[in-house]
Amino acid sequence: AVETVSSDMTLEELVQQHFLRKGGLAFPVVEDRELKGIVTLSGLRRIPKDRWPEAHVTEVTEPLGDEEWIIPQAEAGEVFGRLLRNGERRLLVVESGVVVGAVNRNELLNYMRVKRELGI
Repeated sequence: AVETVSSDMTLEELVQQHFLRKGGLAFPVVEDRELKGIVTLSGLRRIPKDRWPEAHVTEVTEPLGDEEWIIPQAEAGEVFGRLLRNGERRLLVVESGVVVGAVNRNELLNYMRVKRELGI
């Protein structure tokens, strides 16, 4: 499962419950399960720490570009191309506005290797 954060969470909660506990550099932001964007460590740093207890994730949520997510039916070659072109480590898998998974470079390379070795 992909670790997501709620759009109404405070930045203090975001830091304590996600950035420090999970060690990620970015998290998808959802509202009622629907993807709203992404919150990044660099975006968070733009807000002074003394505002974190009252500021909310929506204040630092950035929209996801078309190259940062894929649909579940995407072909492996297309996914790999996007990962390489953008230097992304992972792409979110989104279906009808809902995050249903993620694909990272290593997983995709392993998948392609297995297919090649099995001749399928």
